Amino acid sequence: MATTNFKIKNGLLSKRYLQSKSAATVISAGMSSLILQTTGNNSSWVQKTTDISAYGGATVRPVYHYDMISSVFTADLQLDNIVVGNETYNFNSNATGWQTTTTDTAIGSYDSASFTNVATGTTTGRVNRDSGGTPSSNTGATTDADGNGSGSGFYLYFESSSPANSSNYDFLLRGPEVTLPSNPTWTWFENRTGTGMGNLNAYLFVSAGTATLDLSQGSYFTLSLGSATTAFFSNPPATGKAYSFALEVTTSGDYAITWPTSIKWQGGSAPANTASGATDLYTFITIDGGTTYFGKKALTGVS
Repeated sequence: MATTNFKIKNGLLSKRYLQSKSAATVISAGMSSLILQTTGNNSSWVQKTTDISAYGGATVRPVYHYDMISSVFTADLQLDNIVVGNETYNFNSNATGWQTTTTDTAIGSYDSASFTNVATGTTTGRVNRDSGGTPSSNTGATTDADGNGSGSGFYLYFESSSPANSSNYDFLLRGPEVTLPSNPTWTWFENRTGTGMGNLNAYLFVSAGTATLDLSQGSYFTLSLGSATTAFFSNPPATGKAYSFALEVTTSGDYAITWPTSIKWQGGSAPANTASGATDLYTFITIDGGTTYFGKKALTGVS
């Protein structure tokens, strides 16, 4: 709803309408919805690509959930050349930062799941780093996605032999935390040579949420804070034009905001948020096209 502002002009009371509140665009911390699912068989390396631009600026982990749908040992799925935003992983040197579950673990149990570092080997019921082909005959490519053979070309693979050869067994694989750039994509190569292949489900686990204020959309913004959040300001007016805006923050817990480093705060440091259930009001002004913002907390703990 628009608000109304009254002023006196030439002895008469007139009014003008101010812009409605604009909600900050929020990426919440926690597991994303399903981003991409791959299924079926292919006897060569195939590249998969998905747009994750909705998560630009967020700190995330890539998460793969491999869901066995047949009680077979021939469903070894291989992954290679994974690119998440600006980060590339090809596994020829190591699998540093990549972790796997070692027991049947559904995606809904991610928060309580036990992960261990991916190691080179062929251990069953988990994800391994490997070279030269999976141990069961005709269940995987003998090269990596770049065509390198045994000893030089490495990949990751889900080992589906017992105890994983069950139609209700679930693997989880997660990568290192990365901070995504603007308009990121997520790509990887996969090989599905085996039979009875399962479904590969791709998710992003958001470690730190984001809130983006699109300054072209108004001058009064609202943010409901439900997790630790990094704030971004986008589309400020051109340099030389003074622009001020306000941000109303309501918290549901003791959550911190990481503010842009371009803000010069009254008193020299960013103020803390008020405790759960209260509302704070922050005000900002820029005169140089967003290179610098002057900020202060105008109201504290309004309830």
